[in-house]
Order: sequence, then structure tokens, then C-alpha cells
Amino acid sequence: MDTECVVCGRSIDSEDPSETGYGDETVAPAQVEYDGKTYLLCRDSCRRTFEEDPEAYA
Repeated sequence: MDTECVVCGRSIDSEDPSETGYGDETVAPAQVEYDGKTYLLCRDSCRRTFEEDPEAYA
């Protein structure tokens, strides 16, 4: 199942790591839980951006 990074909009394949294009990284390399929901992010820098202002992206 494809989804998008909530910060930058980059496509993330949430089921098949071979389709992500992230090299050695796993599916949805960054994740964060906020207000009872898990958000998938394409990289650690997007996770940090989300955590700085989660209301802007939730």
C-alpha cells in the first residue's frame, strides 16, 4: 500500500520494502505516533520536522 510522507509528500510503500527506493532503509524509515495515530515519514529529517509542529501535519 502506497502512502505519502505527511511532511514532504514523498511516496512511501508501506508494505513492500523492495519498492521504497531507500536503499538499506526499511519501509517508512521514520514513524511517529501523535494523538493515537501512527504517521509514516520518508526520512528522519521529516520526523524531526513533524515533531517540531505536529498540528501542522496531523
